[in-house]
Amino acid sequence: MDLREFLRLFWKERVLFSGTVAVFVATGFVVQLLQPIRFAAEITMNVARSGVRTTTEYAYDDFYRLQADERFADTVVRWLESPRIVSDILYTAKRDDEMISFDADRLSSQVIRIRFVSRDEKTAEVVSRALFEVLNRETASLNRDRLETGWFALVGETPSIVDARFGKDRAFGISLFLGVFFGFFAVLFRWYWSESTGTIEQKRYENRH
Repeated sequence: MDLREFLRLFWKERVLFSGTVAVFVATGFVVQLLQPIRFAAEITMNVARSGVRTTTEYAYDDFYRLQADERFADTVVRWLESPRIVSDILYTAKRDDEMISFDADRLSSQVIRIRFVSRDEKTAEVVSRALFEVLNRETASLNRDRLETGWFALVGETPSIVDARFGKDRAFGISLFLGVFFGFFAVLFRWYWSESTGTIEQKRYENRH
């Protein structure tokens, strides 16, 4: 099949092609309208120290402090993978009925990024506050016996909370792409089916005569 025949085929089956595209686009808008309300929160948390300890010991100079901060940041990331810590955060936020999971990454030696999705903006705010409270409580518990003056502390800014639902432009773009993709194969499938059916009928006619 050359290009002209190919274009002629699609012009002949333009109703099928455009109908397939229209169905996918309409479905995309329906899905966009019916999607549940979700808010995504992102928190940038920094590893700091609760005090300053003046010493000339090599273990407390800036280089080793950065190494210690890095190891502690990894510990915080692992904490957020623990069901007990997650349960404590939701209990502190009085959101025990929520199903929230935290995605945490260490971006540098002292910076941790935490993301989660909630059903409303208010929940995202209270869970963010509870997260700082629980993690700092866990941090302090590690220093309960030694009571070091320069122990770790977690500080951060107000969380960024945005609507996590995909918008109409994105829904239109995805549904249009899928519509064109499946419309293309729908036309080719009909052509292949008609060609196969025609070949079978022709063979039957030849066998009869």
